[in-house]
Amino acid sequence: MYEPDELDTLEEYPPSARPPPKAAPPKAAPVPTPAPAPAAAPPPSPAPTPRPPRAKGQRNRLILVVVIVVVVVIIAAAVYVLVQPKSSSSTPPLGINCLNDKAGDWPTYLGEVTRNSQNCGASDLSSATAGQLKMLWSYNTSFLDPGFLQSEPIVTNGTVYIGGGNGVYYALNATTGQDVWESPNLGLDYECTVSEVPGAAVVEAITSSATVTGGQVYIGGGNGYFYVLNESTGAIDWSYYVGNTSQGYYNWASPLVLPQLGYVYIGVASNCDHPLVNGGLLQVSLSTHQLVRFFSDLDAYQQASCNNTAGPPFVENVSSGCGGSIWGSPSYDSATNTIWAVTGNGYGLGVPAYGDSLMEWDASSLSLVSHWTIPDAEEIYDGDFGTTPTLVNPVNETPMVFATDKNGWSYAFDRDNIAQGPVWQTQISTGTSVAPDAYGGGLIYIGGHSTTIGTTHYVGAIRAFNPAVNQTRWAVGMPGEVYGAPIYSNGLVVVVGGNLMDVLNSSTGDVVYSYTASLAFYGAPSIANGVIYVGNTNGLVMAFGLPGGTGASVAHSPSGAGPAVDRIAGIAAAVSAGLPIAQTVRRS
Repeated sequence: MYEPDELDTLEEYPPSARPPPKAAPPKAAPVPTPAPAPAAAPPPSPAPTPRPPRAKGQRNRLILVVVIVVVVVIIAAAVYVLVQPKSSSSTPPLGINCLNDKAGDWPTYLGEVTRNSQNCGASDLSSATAGQLKMLWSYNTSFLDPGFLQSEPIVTNGTVYIGGGNGVYYALNATTGQDVWESPNLGLDYECTVSEVPGAAVVEAITSSATVTGGQVYIGGGNGYFYVLNESTGAIDWSYYVGNTSQGYYNWASPLVLPQLGYVYIGVASNCDHPLVNGGLLQVSLSTHQLVRFFSDLDAYQQASCNNTAGPPFVENVSSGCGGSIWGSPSYDSATNTIWAVTGNGYGLGVPAYGDSLMEWDASSLSLVSHWTIPDAEEIYDGDFGTTPTLVNPVNETPMVFATDKNGWSYAFDRDNIAQGPVWQTQISTGTSVAPDAYGGGLIYIGGHSTTIGTTHYVGAIRAFNPAVNQTRWAVGMPGEVYGAPIYSNGLVVVVGGNLMDVLNSSTGDVVYSYTASLAFYGAPSIANGVIYVGNTNGLVMAFGLPGGTGASVAHSPSGAGPAVDRIAGIAAAVSAGLPIAQTVRRS
């Protein structure tokens, strides 16, 4: 762990030798404050005494002394402001960093349309109390099949919304974990293959995280459709057909919903590049449910060779050079009315015009405002921005945008001039990195895959940086890759890597609570009203909170499904029976 003020001193947290969580200090009993005595009536003011006139020289010397004192105070104040670390504030101002009208909720992917993974609501959960965390409840979405929860739990109006690996979207009571409703099946995609299990398919169901607003749940399905569900019942209100999954399309990303503009924005991506699709950004009307505009990440020549001149829905030519997938979710800057996203497929067959790039569009017209592309020298094979741009307004600093590429480099830009390139960049991993970032307490938190901290190698890690400069404040190793975004709330950072969930002090990186699951976490956690929600590849949705919560430590299962079943047992049974693993995910 890097200490904030001693960057050359490193203290690792190997997974096998973590310090025990810090117990919360005992609270002292409040000391009663005696009631103040009634104030006595003030004595009558004496008559003012005339001031004797000052000699001229004495008056001039006094004026000179006063001027000198004032100048010294001004200089001292200026020096004090300059030397203070601008990232040290634990309560950054509201604005782009805190946009929710319900600050305690988590109504969209990464909490905000700025995707800064921050909850600004007041909470009893802090670095002083996090050591008391316990599991309040768990819910099994995957009875007898591998759930593979990859989406982030969305929490609003007392309900948790999450997409299952079985193609069903769930609404759960946020306090008790009880099933509120289950959606119709929104589709599965079997197009990818698993090299370790010949003939077995990787099932992608719902990796998209929802946006809940206006009584509706906006979500990408696993079958090439974008769905809008009724928030109260889970029934399908309307849908939009984006592309055929058998021809390469898949709804990876979470939608950006902007009711004030009347549009929803959907990133277009392929599933495992088999085949590539014509990547880009869709603008769909919330009133007519029809496509308004589509920005293609291919130029006209590339679109023709990709056999997509008619636009969506997409029909792919496997041998053509398509690409430009938007794997992550769009972000929105309300101050400039601009949409941000990052693209993939910047290296190899048919490099797209806007592949492996940071993109900025006008939200109304979907016209391109600016972009920046990874330099050739920093490209790798299968190079992608597979993440989501993080928009932040550091305290007293230039508005910035952050994004990490699969090449292992994280890039920081001046949001007003991305075309000039990053203001700083740092390599956070030697392996594929796809996790979005988090911002809070004046720091940017970046997770990644394979890396070395000091002399110790870790499969994954999280680092905290001063957002204005490439200055590491601390680093903590993880036993597995960090796929989901870290999240920030009230002086805490929650990060998942492999099968470990760590809750860290955001200023120091100290581990204040840890939980080890039976299988890995892929999706990002969320936090709402002092409770942490997270799903793992065992199909379990879990809620962690402080003692005294009303949620019981009980496991729930879908209606009629029976008791919760650990996915490991299901896989073991399938292997013993000689079945490909993928067959265990199919629900009849």
